[in-house]
This record gives sequence, structure tokens and C-alpha cells, in this order.
Amino acid sequence: MNGFLELGEFRFRAGEYSEALVFHKESLKICKELGLEQEEAVADGNIGMTYAILAKKTNKSENAAEAVKHLERSVTVLKSLKNLPKLELYSQYLSQAYEMTGENAMALSMYKEYVIYRDSIYDKTRREQFTNQESEFEYFKKESVLKETQRNEIAREQSMRNYSLGGVGVMLLVASGAGYGYRRKRRDNRIIAREKKRSDDLLLNILPHEVAEELKEKGEANAQLHSEVSILFTDFEGFTKLSEKLSPTELIGELNYCFSAFDTIVTKHNIEKIKTIGDAYMAVSGLPSATPDHAVNVVNAAIEIRDFMQEYKKLRQAEGRLYFEMRIGINSGEVVAGIVGIKKFAYDIWGDAVNIAARMESSCITGKINISESTYELVKDNFDTEYRGEIEAKGKGTVKMFFVEPITIL
Repeated sequence: MNGFLELGEFRFRAGEYSEALVFHKESLKICKELGLEQEEAVADGNIGMTYAILAKKTNKSENAAEAVKHLERSVTVLKSLKNLPKLELYSQYLSQAYEMTGENAMALSMYKEYVIYRDSIYDKTRREQFTNQESEFEYFKKESVLKETQRNEIAREQSMRNYSLGGVGVMLLVASGAGYGYRRKRRDNRIIAREKKRSDDLLLNILPHEVAEELKEKGEANAQLHSEVSILFTDFEGFTKLSEKLSPTELIGELNYCFSAFDTIVTKHNIEKIKTIGDAYMAVSGLPSATPDHAVNVVNAAIEIRDFMQEYKKLRQAEGRLYFEMRIGINSGEVVAGIVGIKKFAYDIWGDAVNIAARMESSCITGKINISESTYELVKDNFDTEYRGEIEAKGKGTVKMFFVEPITIL
């Protein structure tokens, strides 16, 4: 469905329920935007299930109430879609949520529904097993008759075989050798294909698809000028001081948590991740293939990243834990893109446009998205903007800056 579903389920299985909630909510948001009814119901159910577990752990009534709200909505939709496996799962949690909110009659009623769904799935499985057993019985019955016929035929022809046993033995030996060679070749081909796919997947995780194909075909990939791209820079405020208060394992865990979410968001918006440098994250839209809406794509991704970080902050504050805060800068222009080095190579971009994007980020304030005038001209009809002054850019004179936000509908 989307990357947030998998991330949410991973965090849920790991027992990291607060983190799972963040991803499940993002998954729900995406499903609503795309009009995916069943997937939206599953996301609602996952949120409700997570709240139900949190309610048990924290004894907070608001968690139980949230569980009821989301699970009721999920179960209602899944009933119309007749999704028995999910109904069995979510109705059990909804029954528990009702019990935690003191709605005992509803809890009992929902538990009865859960039993019905469970038994329906069990009965269906048993019917399938019975059908399979019947089929197997018929098969073995026919097989038994066939084997008896074959035994009679073998007995009748035994004397004839004895005369040509030597020749047949040679033929069998040749056939066996050929069969072994064929099977070995097929096995080797499967191994080669599997390893090739692993190699290709690794290459595509490092390089854009077009660049990876050029590298495989020619053994090299030439640097390219891209005249219309938009570059996104993010950076965590006060990262150095905060990192001193966390263990190395905790620090890497927090960075991985945030950057994994960023990866999912930029992929959704057709943006190419370039690299991370410490706590900085850089991505670009408009390459290696031209993208007409590159600036709009990057601003939409920046807003989603900013919203994710705000939700992350709320969760960490509620848990009494340390958290990152972030600045985002965006600029549009031309860049040169290509592969650096011959060992452990990396795809990177260069140019004044990259430097100005970095200046937009460093000149931003926490929790905001700062864009340059060149980006502003490309997105001003799609977003609300606020002029905030100018900065000096080396070799470029002054550059106007604007804050950008989604359009407010009155």
C-alpha cells in the first residue's frame, strides 16, 4: 500500500507503539488522499489496535477512546467488504477497547462477533482441507489402479527386457548424465539470476535507474547538466548539543527513524534522495529525468516532512524524551549531476543552486520552510507564501527569501 504501512507494522512488532502510531497515521492520510477504501480501513484498524495496547499499558482513558473510534470506523467498512481476517483481528481489539471504556454490553456483543469471524475463517479452512483430502483420496485411488496395471505390464515384458538389458543400461546411463547436466545448468542459471537481481537492487539503491543502466551498459556514467531542478536541504537544530546527551546507539536510532520517514516521503513525491551528511539530508527533483512540477513536488515533500517532525516532537515530549527540531531550505536552478570516484562511488550534484539551497536552510528558523525567489516564482500559485527579506549569496548578490505553507482554505 505505502511505505508507512510497513514501517508502522515493523515498529508495532518491535513494541515501539508510539513510533508505530506516527507511521500508521501517515498511512491513513495517504489512503484517504488516494481514495483507497479497504487500505484506509486497515490503517484505521492499525491505529485503533495500537491505541488499545497503549491504553492497557498506560491506563489512559483517552487512549481507549481513540481505540474505540478508529476500530469502530474500521470494522464498519470491513464488514461491507467482507474482509474476514481483518474483521477477526480488529473486532477482538474493539471488544477489549469497549471493556476499557466501561461499555461492557458493547464489549460482549463485539466479542460474540469476533467469535463468529474466527469460526467462519476456521470453517472455511476446514472445508478447504476436506476438499483437498477428497482430491488426494481420489488421486491415490487412481494411482493405485494405475500401479497395479503397470506391475502386470512389467511382469509381461520382463523377459523381453532381459535380452536388451545391456543396451538399455547404456542408454539409461547416458540419459541420466544428460538429465543431471540439464538440472545442474538450470540450478546454476537460477543462482546467477538471483545474484544478478541482488546486484541490480543494490545498484538501484545507490544510483538513479537511468544512471545505473548507463553504468552497467558502458562501465561508466557521464556527468549531466540539468537546467531545471529543485533542491531540498534539511538540518536538525542544535544537533551537536543534543548528540552529547544521547548514547551513540540512541543517536543513530533517532537519525534512522527520521531519515527512513524522509526516504518514504521523497519517494512518494518523485524526488531523488542524494545523500545524508551527518544530520543533514539532501534530495532533488527534476533529475535524472526532467520533471515539470519539480518545485511543487519538493515543496509538498517539505511540508510533509515538517508535519512528520512536528508529530514526532509531540510524541517525544509526551514520553519525556529528547527530540530533534528541523529547518528546511529549498532552491531551484541548474545543477551538474554525476558519479564521484571509482570505489564506493556515489551519485552527487554540484552548482550554485545547491549552495543557495544550503543557504536557504541555514537562514531558516525552526519548524519553517524557507524558499528562494527562483522557487517562489515556480510555486507562488500553489501555496501560501510570506516574504521575509534578503540574504547575501557569494557571487550571486542578494537573494530574496520566502516562507511557504499550504494554502489556507477559509
